[in-house]
Amino acid sequence: MKYPNFNYENKIWATSKTIGALDEVGRGSLAGPLVSAVVVFDKSIVTTFNDVGLGKVKDSKLLSPKMREELSKIIKQEVLSYSISEISVERINKHGIGKCTQYAFRKAIG
Repeated sequence: MKYPNFNYENKIWATSKTIGALDEVGRGSLAGPLVSAVVVFDKSIVTTFNDVGLGKVKDSKLLSPKMREELSKIIKQEVLSYSISEISVERINKHGIGKCTQYAFRKAIG
């Protein structure tokens, strides 16, 4: 079994000044749109996240309401750029959730 080594990612990290985060919400919804967002920060944000205990968070659904509120404040204070995309229920029904998720991500990064 071959394991990933993250050499490419580590090289990008070493030379980058910014970091982006991309996520979506609504994949499990039966009656609502799919929404995706991307935020871009100065790379130093990692230190800020670690200082408030958010450095190891893998899933925002696992955050307490208090931590979610703290994260929201940090994002609003530190964001350099952001974009939000929304995909309609009609489009999801026509093309499927997988393709629409990919489209939403590309549209947000766009």
